[in-house]
Amino acid sequence: MYRFKAALLSFLMGAAVAAPSAHAQVTLHLYGYAGEPVDAVIDWGSIAANNACLRIVQGAGRSVSCPEAGPGDQVRISGTVPQFGPGVSSPTGNTVSRVISWGNVGIRSLDAAFKGNDRLVALPTTLPTSVENLNRTFQDAPNFSQNLASWGMQIKNVLAMTDLFDGALSQQTDMSRWCMRRFNEEPPGLMGRENGRHPPLRKSQQKHPRYGECGISLPASFPETAEQTVPFFFNLRSGLEIWPNAPSGTSLSLITFEVSSGELPPGLVLDPLTGVISGTPTTPGEYAFQIRARQY
Repeated sequence: MYRFKAALLSFLMGAAVAAPSAHAQVTLHLYGYAGEPVDAVIDWGSIAANNACLRIVQGAGRSVSCPEAGPGDQVRISGTVPQFGPGVSSPTGNTVSRVISWGNVGIRSLDAAFKGNDRLVALPTTLPTSVENLNRTFQDAPNFSQNLASWGMQIKNVLAMTDLFDGALSQQTDMSRWCMRRFNEEPPGLMGRENGRHPPLRKSQQKHPRYGECGISLPASFPETAEQTVPFFFNLRSGLEIWPNAPSGTSLSLITFEVSSGELPPGLVLDPLTGVISGTPTTPGEYAFQIRARQY
């Protein structure tokens, strides 16, 4: 009974990946990240493969290949894997067809995880919130078309995603609700070589994210003008939209407001608790400002 429990725990806690196809060599890139070492054990899916192939990866990490992994086998990784991908050290990433579960291996980086992978068909619909680096994750993965819109709030801690979809010719993820609070502008090469994609991109299929935003949208009906000497009133809270993938516990009643940049026109004030902008404009002109809604 104890042996069964131990094996089950390893399956549930580890990241499980599937071999790509019959007679295809499986290559995994297991590395440390930002000073954190890798300490991983690989179950290649069969006794023969486990006897023939390297199973333990520690320290700075390395790339490991196993020709003996059979078709349909699930490769399971347990332990700690800070980076699941080669970064810039290899022209290709992990040669797997799908990831069944990210498990609990402490992934912080997917740098080049599936670069050049022409077999990848499916990933989990969620992403570990521990992930910080998505650089080159799907670069030159021409056939991966899964819509990763559901990753939305899970990428809230990502700091880098240069060339994320560069050369991913089939990719059509709707990123309009991705939590891009760490970015003020589009990361270099995020959307990749759009003009070369087939079929052509349609806005309904792939949408750009809104940078610096996460989980809540301010009203789109905010007036563009206000008349001098005429009392002005606008309630931001009444038009707030909470995204479906916002964190659990997000509540309109707990949202506060602040002017994050620029200044309101003279004579107008923002109540941070109610979200009401009110007052009487006193000075004509054009005023640029940004308002942030947040719940902390």
